[in-house]
Amino acid sequence: MMKLKNSEKVSVIFLRLGMLFAACLIAANIFETKEIVVGSLTLTGGLLIFPLTYVICRIVCEVWGFQWASLIIWMGFILNFLFLVVAAIVDVIPGVASADVLNQGFHAIFGLAPRITVASCIAFLAGSFVSAYVMSRRKQRGEKSRLAGRLAMSSVLGEAADSLLFFPIALLGTTSVKEMFVQMAFQFVLKTAYEIILIPVVVPAIRQLKKYEGVEDKEQDTNHSIFDVFRRGVQQ
Repeated sequence: MMKLKNSEKVSVIFLRLGMLFAACLIAANIFETKEIVVGSLTLTGGLLIFPLTYVICRIVCEVWGFQWASLIIWMGFILNFLFLVVAAIVDVIPGVASADVLNQGFHAIFGLAPRITVASCIAFLAGSFVSAYVMSRRKQRGEKSRLAGRLAMSSVLGEAADSLLFFPIALLGTTSVKEMFVQMAFQFVLKTAYEIILIPVVVPAIRQLKKYEGVEDKEQDTNHSIFDVFRRGVQQ
């Protein structure tokens, strides 16, 4: 149905999911700057929305294929990176003296350390592609009917890749190794549990999307190179 080469059509639902994916990713960076209290837990605001990017990525991968998931991952990464760069530029430009309090608030939200930004971008790419690859590859191996199991496994492995890269890159040398691993484990468990809890909602949503889009229940992609989308476009 969909080919992104020259003048081919693109599904409106796919386009909306791609926009939602990028919006959630950018919003998560902003919300990460606030710590919130949920019962006895202290969390970052980004935890409420960031796992949704992985959920959307899996939906796209299952319905349209790995190449299309690769497309939204790269587009989300590029848009998020541009947002962070522009925010950093605006932050370093001197603000008017009469709005000093507002300037300080802006810096607190958008003045992310370069190390944190790099860690976030690398971890996002790795986690997203690992998640999409697991969904696609296990489907190719004959697990088409085990959708819930593939969603759960891709959630665990995707979040593991994200956490194993983000925390060492962002925190190693600035906090104790023990504390870093405690934070890593804590975030991994919460994000993974969040995504697994959503599986009963995601499974019927995927099935309805396949019917609506007229997509056959098979994985047509054979090339899982994450750079293939730049060389040949995507097709289904």
